[in-house]
Formats: sequence, C-alpha cells, structure tokens
Amino acid sequence: MSRQWIFILILVSLPHILPAQNKDEIYFAEAFSDPSLPGWEVSAGSGEIKAADGTGGQKAVSFFLKESGSSKAKHALPAEKLKGKSVIIECWIKAESVMEGAQQWNNAKIGVSWKSASKSITEYARTWHSDFNGNFNWRKHQYLLEFPDDLENAGIYIGLENCSGTAFYCGLTVYSDRTIKNQKQLDTLIQNEKARHIQDLLDQGKLQLKKTPAGIELIIDEDQVPPELWNASIRSKMMNKITAPALPGGSDYVSALSRAYLEYAESLALKLPSLSEDKANLCVFECASRRVQAAQMADIARGAETLNLLPAGNAVPVNRLLFGNNINWGEFDKIYTGTADIFTKEFFNLFHPLGVTFLRYPGGCNADSFSWQEAIGPMEKRPVQVYDNQTYKASCVFGVDEYLRFCEKEKIEPLITLAFLWDDPRVIGEQHPRLKEQPWIKDYLQKAPERVELAAAWVEYCNGSVNTPMGKLRAQNGHPEPYHVRYWEVGNETFGPDKVGSCTAEQYAAKFAEFAHAMKKKDPQVLAGLNGHSGDWDDTVLKIAGKHADFLQTHIYLAPKYSKALNNFDAITYNADKIAPELAELEKKMKQYIGKIIPLIISEYGYMNLGNDAKVFLTSMASTVLVADMLRAFIENPLVSGAQRWCLYENYYFTCIGGPSRGNDRPYYYRPDQRMFSIYNLCRSDQRIPLSGKDNDIRALAFVKKGSYGLLVINRSTKNWKKFSFKIKGLKSGEARSMVLAAAHPLLGSDRDAVLADWQDFSFSYNGGELLVPPCSVNGFLLPAE
Repeated sequence: MSRQWIFILILVSLPHILPAQNKDEIYFAEAFSDPSLPGWEVSAGSGEIKAADGTGGQKAVSFFLKESGSSKAKHALPAEKLKGKSVIIECWIKAESVMEGAQQWNNAKIGVSWKSASKSITEYARTWHSDFNGNFNWRKHQYLLEFPDDLENAGIYIGLENCSGTAFYCGLTVYSDRTIKNQKQLDTLIQNEKARHIQDLLDQGKLQLKKTPAGIELIIDEDQVPPELWNASIRSKMMNKITAPALPGGSDYVSALSRAYLEYAESLALKLPSLSEDKANLCVFECASRRVQAAQMADIARGAETLNLLPAGNAVPVNRLLFGNNINWGEFDKIYTGTADIFTKEFFNLFHPLGVTFLRYPGGCNADSFSWQEAIGPMEKRPVQVYDNQTYKASCVFGVDEYLRFCEKEKIEPLITLAFLWDDPRVIGEQHPRLKEQPWIKDYLQKAPERVELAAAWVEYCNGSVNTPMGKLRAQNGHPEPYHVRYWEVGNETFGPDKVGSCTAEQYAAKFAEFAHAMKKKDPQVLAGLNGHSGDWDDTVLKIAGKHADFLQTHIYLAPKYSKALNNFDAITYNADKIAPELAELEKKMKQYIGKIIPLIISEYGYMNLGNDAKVFLTSMASTVLVADMLRAFIENPLVSGAQRWCLYENYYFTCIGGPSRGNDRPYYYRPDQRMFSIYNLCRSDQRIPLSGKDNDIRALAFVKKGSYGLLVINRSTKNWKKFSFKIKGLKSGEARSMVLAAAHPLLGSDRDAVLADWQDFSFSYNGGELLVPPCSVNGFLLPAE
C-alpha cells in the first residue's frame, strides 16, 4: 500500500474514526447487497462489476478495468425533494491501482450530476470532491453539495471514468444534516475528530516514527500522519526523540552541506515558541527531517551511485531572453508609488536576485480589456479601468511609461501584449460568443476602441519620434526619446481562455496580418507575435498568418497526472520531458506551412493545477522543481528564443514573490520559485557547455563564467539522494559555493510559513570530487576554474 500524505483533507488517512453526523433526512441509500445493481443504469464497458467485502461486515461492489476505459453506474435522485437543499454525499471507498487517465479528471468517481432551469452539471464535469485514485484501504468519503431551487433532475454515479484499476464502494448515502452548513465546516469536523483519534493512539503508544533518506514519517496502520493532524504532544515527542547530531568540522562538501542543514534546523527550532499550531507542526517536521538527513548524509554519500557529468560538445550561446517573467498592471497598487516612481525596498530585495531579463505587460487575460491610452499621463487624470472579468476596477498606477522606464532602468527587454478583437467592437456587439456567461462584455464593446488603430497608436507612442502625434504625447509625458519596444504580441490566449478576444483560429489568423501591417507602418523594426496554442489551432494560424509573423508565441502549462501518495509525486517533477517532442512537432509545422523556422517565445509557462488544492501544489517544492526543469528544457532547445514565467508578483499561486496587494496587507515573502530563479541567476552566463551523462533523475546545465563554472543540477526524484561528478577541462581545486533548495516533503512551500522551503547557501572546499544533491531539489554550484 502506498502511503498517503494529504494536505487538503477531503480524502485522508486514518479513516477509521469519523464523526457521526445527524442524518435529518435520507434522500438515497444503497447497501450494495446485489452486485447487479438493480435500479441503477449500468454501463460496464469492458470492465467487471462484482460483489466485494466492505468495511465492518457490510456488502460492497467493485468496478475493475485492466486497461484504461469507463465502467460506471448511475442512479436517479429525487429532484423534487432536493430542491434548494444542502446534502452530504457519504460513501466508504477503497482503491487498488487506480491509475489516472489521460486527463486529470479521468479517475474513479463518486459524483453527482444535475440540471436546473438555469444551469447544469454534467456527469463528465469534474467536481473537486468526486475523484479518487491510487492505492488505499477503506475510508469514509464525505462532501457537501448544494442544489439550486429550480432543480429539474439529479443523479449519482460511481465507477471508473477513462482510467484503470479497481474502485470499491460500500454504504452509499445522500442525506441532509442541518448542523453542517458548508464544506469547510464538514472538513473541520472530520479533521478535529481525526486529531482526537491520533491523540488516543499516541497515548496508547501506537504511533511509529520512521527515519527515511528524505527525513521522517509518522506512521499509523501503514499510512503517514500528515503534520496538519499533529499536536503539541507529537511535536514534543518528535523534538525530544530526534536530537541534533554534532556539527561536522570538515570543509568538504558533504560536511559543509550537513552543517548547513543543521544550522537551518536549529534556526527553525528557535522559532517554535512563537508559532501558531499549524505552523509549528510544519516547522517541527522540517526541523526533524533536516536533523535526520544531516545525521545520515555521510552514509548516503558512500552508498549512492555516481553519475558522471561530462562535456558533450563545444560551448553554445544562451539567449538572455529565456529568463523572463510576467506582471499584471493591477497587482502593484501597494508596492509602487506612482507619484514618486519608486517601488518599495522590500520588493526590490526579492526582485533583483531573480535576474529578470524579459518582462511582459500589461498581463494575461486582462490584456484584451486594457486600454493603454488610459494608462498614461498624470496619475490623477487616469480613469478607472476594468481588470480582467470585472473583479477589480481601478486606475492604472503602474502604467505604460512606468513599465517602460522600469525596463530601461533595470536593463530588461519589454514585451507588450496588445488588445485583440477579430472585428470592430461595435460590429461584434451582440454576436460576441461570451455574452451569456460574461454579460459585462456588451457594455464594454459599446465603448471599446477599434483594436488595430489602438495597436498602431501604441506602437507610435512607444517608438515614434517627437514629430509624430503619439511620440509628441510621449514627450509631453516626460520621455522625449523613443522606448524602442521590439516585441509585440497580438492578443493573449485568443484560442479560448481570454474573455474578450477569444475567437476561432480562422478569425484570429485573418485579422493578424492587418495588425502586423499597421504596426510596422508605424515602426518597421517591431516584431509581431502570432498566438499559438496546439493541434489544429497551430495548423490554421501558421497556414494563414504565419508568413506575416516575426515570432510565434505560445503558453506551456504542464498539468501532470499525480496522486497525493508520495510514490506518485514523480509524475509532477519528471513532466518536462514532454516539452522537447512537442517543440519538435511545432518546428515541423513551421517548415510545412511557412517554409522556415521562426523564433518561439513562450510568454507564459508553469505548473497548472486548478483543483481544490491548487495553492498547496503551486507553491510547493514539487512545482518549483518542475518549473526549473521546464526552464532547463527551454535553454537546451534552439527553437526557444525567450521564456517568461507566469507570474512575478502576488495574487496568484503561480507567483515568485508574495506580499501586500489588493485585498491584503500581508508582509513580503519569497516563494520557492524566487529562490530557484535566484540560483539560476547566480549560475548562468551567456554560454553553456552541453553535458552527457544518462540518468532519469538528474538534469543539469553547465555555464561558462569568468573564473568559474556555474553548474545547475535538478534532482527530479522525490525520494532519492543523488551523487554526481563533474569533469571538464579547466576545473581546479579551491573554495566553491553551493546553493541548495529542497524541503522535507515535495508539498512543502513557504506559503504556510515564510521560512520553510528555503535554500542553504554555503562555501566548501572543492577538490574535483563527487557532489551530493537531496531529493526534489534545485542546486547551484560555482566551481573554481582557471
């Protein structure tokens, strides 16, 4: 059985004791006494549906598929009784080798579909509490669902959807409990009861503490007990049982790394008295794990196999535009003072180490509702703008001139995303495809400027001489010299996500040439970027508009198949391997449709997880290791001319830097990505040496620097330490520097506590020997060279 560690506790280990809910009214119950499931609409497909033994002597039913497919059953629910009701879906479930299918939502299911006069949730629409996969024993699964007042019909369904394995179901009930108002309240009730159960087991001496190469595990019934369920007694036991070993005295790498780990662990221990319960649990977990790792490090180094990293060719150039990022104009209210034209010192302290070289503006999906003409001139005269989907309205403090002056000062290459529409806003009017779901678009289109003219005027404002109308206006706003903005992206995600500008590939491609010609008429030196996406979209836009494009722009978000079981986190960290073949296919399409290869700029990239636990994953070490490996894949691919991580600052789980923004006054803090990009910045240069050395876990880049080699090493394994050697002409013995970014578990990040998932930055004596990197880590080395 794979051990479960689940931070967002909907499905959770320790299932045996759950609070008894008040079942005020039961709307549906199934005991599964007959495996033929009478009364159910059964679609077995190629699978088997059989009787099984449930928990507590109850009957159960199992759905089995050897290969990926669907095998399900659905039963109607009493819609009239459920109108306007909040109900709890409760069922005992078990999984054996349930492997997620091609999409994240292809799993075992315990879901509800329904239709009302105004809305419907189809059987295939994922709900965040309906899915499960992996391996685990019987556990009670509960979630709350609210039905609308105008409900017309509803049904509950179980089984396997486009996946494989065996899913078991026992004791299914749909009922109401007037004491539970929402899902959060239900989750809290479940978690509190489990915490009490853990304390009972602790008192009985039934909890086991296990030391592993990755740190520690608290075990009961073969499952990990996540830190969220720890308490003061467990923390005390943990800290007393796992004491810090003596600091090693050597200057070699392993001794220096062990010392850095122990110093970090003790800094965490000193914080404990001042921390809240949840932060204290994570702090103890990280502290104890680092102590264990430090104590084991010498033995780990002796036992690990050595990977030899060797040169595989001469030095090749590294495009500086690969180290880019994104900003949203609406996120800088509290960190940028427009009247004084300054950012806060705290922001700059976290921003400068990133080494950002390429910055996109004014944002992603809000770009198509952004009016640059309302983002210039005196602050007090700038009108209110709509941010993205009407969720935020404000005047633009960090406007066009502020952004471009910032880029000039920081020696950053700007990239501007233009607002796109496939026709005149007034002509589109009532025909806009998003009007039903986004009714605000109708009023917006009545006032919005024509897009091609808007784009051409923006180019003239940025790049025109003072003898042009827009250049003269720029000079009046304080910048007589042109900004010389080269990179212009025509629209953002026009293939669907963008609420205003999305259209068909044919509509986009037909309009693109008009944009490109109007822009180049204002400045022939500008580069017009064509929106790419994937599949048929790329075929169409390259075929129709590729000859007018100076570069192709695309976004790459990887959404790996994963389970919260520790053994399956590698599905996240290894996922960048799919990038190279996808880019090779894109290169073929360029040759096919336009007869040449044009530069590719990846103006957004990252790990995409929009589930109920998105924040945990997107701010974790697992995500950072994946993003680091994505950037490595871009650096190694000659097709990629630029890359921009989404996103630089705040209000997104994707961001590198957290801090005050609209709606909050939280202090500034780094996320693991900030440390990762800082390591890249310290190691990189404008030349790298291709490397050989076959190992599925390790990915590495070697940069040629003055007086040193910068070596960036990513360990994608979430379980194993790795040892390697680096052999290249010119290396010499001497003082070296290492930056190690890791955590005790792939899901740890700094959003729960601003000092977790921090790097260790230390010096050591290098003599050409082997080096060691921890699981799920990003590592930088500055090694002395002649």
